[in-house]
Amino acid sequence: MVLPSGTDLLEVGLSIDAPISPVQLTYTVWSGESVADSPGSEAASPDAPLQVVHGLGSGEYLVQVRDVGGDSEDVRHPYLISVDGRADPDGNEPNDEQALATDAGGDPITGYVSYRGDEDWYRIEAPVNGLVDVRLTAPVVGYEPGFRLLDAAGEALVTAVNEAGTREPTDLRWVQGLSEGGPFYVVVGDDDRVDHDDAEPYDLTLDVAADPDLNEPNDHPAEAAPLAETGCADGWSDWYEVEGWLATSGDVDWYLVELADCDVGLLQAQASFNEPDTLPEGLEPELRVVRAVAGESCEVDQDCQELSQACTRDLDCSGLGNTCLSTHRCAGAGVCLPTDTCGATLLTEVGGGASTELSIPLRGLDAVWVGVTDHRGDAWSIDHNYRVRTAVTADPDPFEPSETYTAGPPVSNYAGYHAGYASELEVHDCTLGDCCDEDDDFTTAWLGYAYDQDWFRYAHPCPGEDCMVAVHAQLDGGPVDLYVRTFTGGGVWYDNLFDAVEQVDHPARIEVFGGLGEDDECYYAWQGHTGAPYWYYLAVRDTVWVSVSEPTGGTWDWSTDQSYGLCIEKLADECVVPCELYEDGCGTP
Repeated sequence: MVLPSGTDLLEVGLSIDAPISPVQLTYTVWSGESVADSPGSEAASPDAPLQVVHGLGSGEYLVQVRDVGGDSEDVRHPYLISVDGRADPDGNEPNDEQALATDAGGDPITGYVSYRGDEDWYRIEAPVNGLVDVRLTAPVVGYEPGFRLLDAAGEALVTAVNEAGTREPTDLRWVQGLSEGGPFYVVVGDDDRVDHDDAEPYDLTLDVAADPDLNEPNDHPAEAAPLAETGCADGWSDWYEVEGWLATSGDVDWYLVELADCDVGLLQAQASFNEPDTLPEGLEPELRVVRAVAGESCEVDQDCQELSQACTRDLDCSGLGNTCLSTHRCAGAGVCLPTDTCGATLLTEVGGGASTELSIPLRGLDAVWVGVTDHRGDAWSIDHNYRVRTAVTADPDPFEPSETYTAGPPVSNYAGYHAGYASELEVHDCTLGDCCDEDDDFTTAWLGYAYDQDWFRYAHPCPGEDCMVAVHAQLDGGPVDLYVRTFTGGGVWYDNLFDAVEQVDHPARIEVFGGLGEDDECYYAWQGHTGAPYWYYLAVRDTVWVSVSEPTGGTWDWSTDQSYGLCIEKLADECVVPCELYEDGCGTP
């Protein structure tokens, strides 16, 4: 077979006309005494002929048909072979190695993965702290299109593949931030360098721009930019603000908040994009707060996929990864911090839309790392900056800590995790004229941080007897919707004591649960609850109301400006009509 000048492709088709054959039919292409190319151990079968295009260039070739192992024969069934030469449609060839890379940048380039093993190399110059924007598109083709972005030393920075490229069009895009300047290379080809298609082209666009984010590189906590000027030792800090960009694919911007003497205090953080109406679809800020875990040493990020902390449920990992892995260890944050200790995720928040915010209790932390990223990790923008800011503020709630911090929506109100933090409430004896009449009678507290739960307890007001009790609540206007649940020492007693209604801005309200009126609930203390003393517990948190119109629930709200008050009173020393006394307590007839 002679391929004339300008004919670079040799297509070989091989099949055998047999339902079953002892021969594993294949071939080798020779150039003189040297092997030019071969399918290797691949063999043609009756239902899957070989059809391979080789990029050999012009010249004289010999095609040898043989059995793969060279030890079988078939004298009953003929084989069919076709050999054809044609020009390579790719005008960028030869560019199948770094030294022959095609210069690119700006205008789209059309190319072909024309033959088996074909890889097309493209070269682009980029500045220090630059961005390379790579986009590869193709119609449905006979291979799985993909690209690799390499640095000058040939190390891969990014690999992207459309594994469904033989069934659906390809549209791959990646924007990569570069810490160094120089030449970079994009290599386009089939995912395993076996398949090809010289009939359908691909389009490649390479653009270079300067990274607008002056905090870069800060893609790892080890490179975190500062995000605080004062800690608790110097008093509560004002808002400290930094401007950043999520300008690259998968970008995570890390910021360091250094703290001191913050046993009591709150860290508040906000992230919001400018011009939210023109944000790219899907770009949504996520805030992630990571803390160091004492005793969890590390050298690389992979050391921090899980911690040594044992667990049986997620609650065992509250504020320490918040996830119990199948290995019964708490999940680490997957980052080795500059302190050579593993990080654990304290809280992750996605607010929805173009902004998000959080508030967390500090409780003795001397530093936290705040990460800003796109929620799904697949959106970015060079045209939209964000502002991230933090402040260290006092917690107005004098009863904190008043729970085991769940660092997420409470999956359980199980008293065993929280009761040890409960503050005692006085029971006012209304039978003696000491009722919940004055503001000073109320205990005032705040739900001041994300997923805050406040736990209180009060002693059985009539030990060994039944008596009627009422819970009074006051709530300032604001985002928090009051949810109060009562527990006995052994478990849930009553569900929410008040109407659970979620509103964006809840009006101020005064509520009472229990009473002596005909329409009042039969709220009581039972003679069967014995102990010295026997404690009842109140768990207070924000309401998230799940409904048909909002099946995923609403927003877990918090506020340092909106307080609430509780007051407990004993109303009567017996089970009062219309309530009736039963063997297990006083209740509604």
